[in-house]
Parts: sequence; C-alpha cells; structure tokens
Amino acid sequence: MLNTYLDQIKAHADPDRAEQMAAYHKIDRPYLGVANPVLNDLTKAWRQELDVNARVNLADTLWQTNIHEGRLAAAKLLTQARIRPDEAVWNLLQSWLPDFDAWAVADHASMAMQKRLSADPARLEQVESWTASDHMWTRRAALVATLPWTKQNHPKPEDLARRDRILGWAAVYVPDRD
Repeated sequence: MLNTYLDQIKAHADPDRAEQMAAYHKIDRPYLGVANPVLNDLTKAWRQELDVNARVNLADTLWQTNIHEGRLAAAKLLTQARIRPDEAVWNLLQSWLPDFDAWAVADHASMAMQKRLSADPARLEQVESWTASDHMWTRRAALVATLPWTKQNHPKPEDLARRDRILGWAAVYVPDRD
C-alpha cells in the first residue's frame, strides 16, 4: 500500500527544490522537493478514498519512512475536523511526539492534534503532561496544538478556562531558553 501513495508523492519530486529544503530545514532526512499545495491535493484525495483505519495505517507507514514529505503527508491525512472514531488517530499523533525534530514536521502534526483537541477538549489533560517533557519539541507541541483556544472571537466560559490553563503553561515556559 505504501508504494502506491509514496509513488504519487515522488511523481512530483524536484531535486533542486529538495536540496534547498534540506538546507533550510537543517535536519538529516530525505527530502523530495514536493511543494505543500501538491501534498494538500494528494492527501485530500486520499482522505476521500480511505476509511479512518486505512488512513491511520497509511499515516503511520508514511511517518516511518522519515521522508520529509512523507511525514507532512502523514499529518495532513489526519488533519480533519470530523473523524470518527478518532481514538486511533489521537494515539498515533501522540506516538509521533518523540520524533519531532523540526518546526515544519512538528507544526503539521500539531495542526492535526488541534482538530483532535477541539473535538475532545478533555484531552488537554494528556497535553498538560507534554509541558514537562525533556524534549523541547514536545513542550512546543503543547502550545501549537492548543492554538485554537487563542483565536476564538466569542469563547464560551469553558473555553476561557481552557485558555487560562494553556496560558499558565506558557508562563512556565518563560525562563525556558528553548
């Protein structure tokens, strides 16, 4: 299954762009040089053709390739407001935390986490534990994944309480140079 989807990504590879991306991201992993809009189009089509379990399996497999665009596509496969059931999605997303090593990969995965947190704010209990992680990217993911609570124009009282809680996490980060 992986080769079918990975080949679709590789069909858009641009070696010159890949070289530029590797220099920009500064993380030693394979880069194909595929633009985000192409990945958006591919993963949108895949989401329409695959059920949740197949998406979770494909996302996990793409993530394990360690290819930059594979990891972005994995996150994009799971970035959707309405996914039911979503427990497997949430568990997979959390399993990626130790692998975060660059802003682009971490932020794409955190966007998917935002959707799962908005769907089930009780998961903030788990996210709070990320704020004490020794891994800087996990601590950062706690803030990026909770950004929806900072952008609400008309928050409800429970959303204001969540926002205050999240801001408390941010306050703890103030002396953290990372």
